[in-house]
Amino acid sequence: MRGESSESDLLAIEAAKKAQGKPVLDMLQLARPADFGAQWLRMQRWKEEGHARYIGLAIAGNSFYDIAESAIRDGADFVQINYLILEPESGERLIPLAHDNGVAVVTNR
Repeated sequence: MRGESSESDLLAIEAAKKAQGKPVLDMLQLARPADFGAQWLRMQRWKEEGHARYIGLAIAGNSFYDIAESAIRDGADFVQINYLILEPESGERLIPLAHDNGVAVVTNR
């Protein structure tokens, strides 16, 4: 099934919660998405199941902007993006969309 968690995924989450001494992780961040659709479904389910308070996406470069837009529109709590003079599109395209959807933005230079 698409978006299904593997046993190793759940073991890793439980290990992270134990290491931090928390019943719920503060955040889960998807970095360098390879299969965004399936990965994002898992992230959403983990949040719904109470494994994390916030879920989000970290991308580098404009080749991932479509994915970032999808995450922003589909329940991301935050996105981490590049924001610099060499990549002005993030300020024109992603930041306003995040603002309109109540999604926090973490910027890299």
